[in-house]
Amino acid sequence: MKYASITLLLFLLTTNLFAEVINIPDDFETIQAGINEAEDGDTVLVSPGEYVENINFDGKAIAVIGNPDDPGEVVIDGDANGSSVVVFRNEEDENSTLSGFTIRNGDTDYGGGIYCNGAAPQLLNLIIVRNEASHNGGGVYCTRNSEPIIRECIIQNNNATEGGGLSCYSGCNVSVFYSIISDNSASDDAGGIQDSGSDLSVYNSSVINNEAGDVGGAITCTGFFGSLLHLENCLVLDNISENGAAIYNNGSGEIYVVNSIVRGNQTDDFEGLSDRDSVLYSNVEGGFRGEGNIDEDPRFVDPENGDYHLLEDSPCIDAGDPNSSVDPDGTRADIGIYPFFQGSLVVEGYVFDAEDEPLIGAVISTSYDGTAMSDSIGFYQFSPARPFPFTVTASRENFIDSTTNEIQLEFMILLRSYSGCFIHG
Repeated sequence: MKYASITLLLFLLTTNLFAEVINIPDDFETIQAGINEAEDGDTVLVSPGEYVENINFDGKAIAVIGNPDDPGEVVIDGDANGSSVVVFRNEEDENSTLSGFTIRNGDTDYGGGIYCNGAAPQLLNLIIVRNEASHNGGGVYCTRNSEPIIRECIIQNNNATEGGGLSCYSGCNVSVFYSIISDNSASDDAGGIQDSGSDLSVYNSSVINNEAGDVGGAITCTGFFGSLLHLENCLVLDNISENGAAIYNNGSGEIYVVNSIVRGNQTDDFEGLSDRDSVLYSNVEGGFRGEGNIDEDPRFVDPENGDYHLLEDSPCIDAGDPNSSVDPDGTRADIGIYPFFQGSLVVEGYVFDAEDEPLIGAVISTSYDGTAMSDSIGFYQFSPARPFPFTVTASRENFIDSTTNEIQLEFMILLRSYSGCFIHG
């Protein structure tokens, strides 16, 4: 039996006396009008609906929030008017957050969905779909030392000349977590992701069913000054291009792939890799040089319907890099996105308010199933029916929800969300 202990702190909605919440459309008809009115630290809270506009954060350290649990409910439609749907180009940093939206119908030269120039925003819980760029970055374009964090996003059905889904260009440092990059296309190269002269790290994400007219159906790694590409616990499946359908390196990049599954791609999975590149402890169709690599059916639960959890007889279980962090159940790392949970798990903890007083009657829920309620001392306990990953959320009327998806057994973490609540696990 494994135990995960999580203490969640909920803050009253009125805790921050200086920050304001601007409600769209109650206070202003458009999201941009709300952004124009907001000051650093404020939140622009957008109700469900479709908003036909293009927005610019204008350098403000604010949170623009739709519905992180169901971003399909809150749509920003760029109306294919020649502009990016969302723009960050005034040195926005990690205090600028966009979360809980569908971003669609952008049509411009660079970054049809999101354009990020010299900025480092947080892009969370977004669906970035059906955007166009005549040059680079149909879904998202990052350039000039941008350092965005992309977490729990779906980048899908976007199109560009290069970098159909995501383009990282000119000295960027981009981190992608728990995201899906699928069904994007590029007429030249990099159907899914373009890494050109940047550092790109992708964790626990899938790059699936992308297509490029020339090279790099999933990913290209290019650039005069070299690129660094780090793929860990990822899926690169069923991508299409004439050469290097999984990952293409033009010789100037450096690639590190570990604990990942690379299969079903149209042509050779890797093209242009050199001795400085590493593919380790991965499941590669046709095999590939490198320590710990295997070539076996990964045994997914239901890949036709997008369920890439591992079956109990999968050869990927306990086959990852022994030097990687152990899985949440304490066993050796698995290959793939989702660790196979071996054994049972009990999640328990306490809920407190900002004054460190126990909160009675807070509802604790997971992203998959099951709820619990905190008792007279704020204690709760439940046993998840499904393995990691999942989120745990505590909520109570008149308090800001506290949510974490970073549960670690036998470790302590401290996260800060846009709402100002702290999460300890």
